[in-house]
Amino acid sequence: MISAQEKSYVKAGDVVHYDFVVTNTGNVTLTDVTVKETQFSGTGAKPTVTCPDAAKSLAPGANVTCTATYTVTQADVDAGKLTNAATATGTPPTGKPPVSPPSETEVPSPPNPAITVVKTAKEKSYAKAGDVVHYDFVVTNTGNVTLTKVTVTETHFSGTGTKPTLTCPDAAKALAPGANVTCTATYTVTQADVDAGKLTNAATATGTPPTGEPPVSPPSETDVPGSPNAAITVVKSVREKQFTGPGQVLHYDFVVTNTGTVTLADVTVDETQFSGAGTKPTITCPDAVKSMAPGDQVTCTATYTVTQADIDAGNVTNAATATGTPPTGEPPVSPPSQAEVPSPPNPAVTVVKTAEEKSYAKAGDVLHYDFAVTNTGNVTLADVTVNETQFSGTGAKPKIACPAAAKSMAPGAKVTCTATYTVTQADVDAGKVTNAATATGTPPSGPPPVSPPSETEVPGSRNPAITVVKTAEEKSYAKAGDVLHYDFAVTNTGNVTLADVTVTETAFSGTGAKPTVTCPDAAKSLAPGATVTCTAGYEVTQADVDAGRVTNAATATGTPPTGEPPVSPPSAAEVPSAGGHLPPTGDSTSTGALAAAAVLVAAGGGMVLIARRRRRER
Repeated sequence: MISAQEKSYVKAGDVVHYDFVVTNTGNVTLTDVTVKETQFSGTGAKPTVTCPDAAKSLAPGANVTCTATYTVTQADVDAGKLTNAATATGTPPTGKPPVSPPSETEVPSPPNPAITVVKTAKEKSYAKAGDVVHYDFVVTNTGNVTLTKVTVTETHFSGTGTKPTLTCPDAAKALAPGANVTCTATYTVTQADVDAGKLTNAATATGTPPTGEPPVSPPSETDVPGSPNAAITVVKSVREKQFTGPGQVLHYDFVVTNTGTVTLADVTVDETQFSGAGTKPTITCPDAVKSMAPGDQVTCTATYTVTQADIDAGNVTNAATATGTPPTGEPPVSPPSQAEVPSPPNPAVTVVKTAEEKSYAKAGDVLHYDFAVTNTGNVTLADVTVNETQFSGTGAKPKIACPAAAKSMAPGAKVTCTATYTVTQADVDAGKVTNAATATGTPPSGPPPVSPPSETEVPGSRNPAITVVKTAEEKSYAKAGDVLHYDFAVTNTGNVTLADVTVTETAFSGTGAKPTVTCPDAAKSLAPGATVTCTAGYEVTQADVDAGRVTNAATATGTPPTGEPPVSPPSAAEVPSAGGHLPPTGDSTSTGALAAAAVLVAAGGGMVLIARRRRRER
């Protein structure tokens, strides 16, 4: 009878101890008793049966125990049992050796298929889309039976890209207990994975045991964190190179780029500094800013309408930053980007000077001047003033008064400054008053502009005129040798000064030496309305006494500032002879009356002569 000491075996290398109890059931002694394995399922080295010395001669009814050992192979474990059968024989004294019926024994091996997997990633982290993560799956047969067709299955994977395909080496086709094999897989990171911040996956391993249900390993999980870098930039630019006038529109572009590794949502651009004096620009972004992947670029825009204050400032400067919302963490803010648009200042001013009066006629007339000042530049001018640069008037120089609006004049604005001037006689004599003026003002920066001069001329209406009234101091004369004294009252009846006034005898009936007219120094310059008396003396001749009278006429003249000298109408004076005859008048006056009149005239003449002599004697 065969039996095994072990009730079972569990793994390769276990040793099974067999006992073969041989009994001589015959009536003769058997010698050289042996045991022979007739059937053995083991895959290892067949057991060698050893019998003790007693087997050399076994008496009837006696028994002996032979033994054998067997070292289990993995195939035996996989087979699940060891079966073997043996027969015994011995040599009788005579005849054929008897052979026992076979005795069989079976030692079972309870199967325990088991497997584990440990998943790892070679990369500690990933940074951007396109990075490749390399996974290792170390599969170990932790059971006691060989597993065939070992595979690894992803049971959970957070990646949004193509799921990894696992590859196992040929050794996975049959994995002995305790053996391990490394399967591998790769995965290409997507942007969504970067945004998620990590890749999580889990895997299980399985294999086919010789019998029974395939074991499934506990899941093995690994996380690969992303190294997110939320970053953004903005580049601000303006399409216009400069601006020159209020109302001009500036067009701004804001080129926003996601320079990080994660998607940014709700990207916005903010003005952080703006020097414009008008309404701050409103920035408009396209729909693409709602979700910007790394490397994406969008252009936001804004417009701004220039004000006069911006032109006065000389430029419009502004800066902007961009931001967006990352999947996690604080929103990144870009460095500021600045754009400056210059406004080349062009301060300029003009003045147009006019006089309200078309002319003037005399000293004391008042001229009213208007100075129309216009800001013809592109910047505001402060403290605008008008200056006389040339003035021909001889009186007090006009004082120019400007309205309050001249304190600050916007481009295109106009103000009218005014001044008055009182004409002098010298201005009348000059025939015109000429003056020129320039305007200036203070710009926001740079030197003040000065306008071209504007000149106006007001002509005088010159009217040179003169009169002379000639009189004789004597009422008559009586004899040759009498002296007649003439006075010439010369008056400047025009509106200009006359120089070198002279009196000229134009008709003289006297037969003696023609009188020489003498004028005082005042005649060298005779103002309008002024009178000067020139004088002359004449000594009567006998012929004059015989003629009965001396008649003469004179005119006056003088030199005006310009033009022809005026000549007065002639003024005549007649001095009768005291013994002469008065011309008949057609009156029937008696001869006595005429004689009496003659006596009175003579007497009067004598009194005049006496008075003149006395005056001269004094």
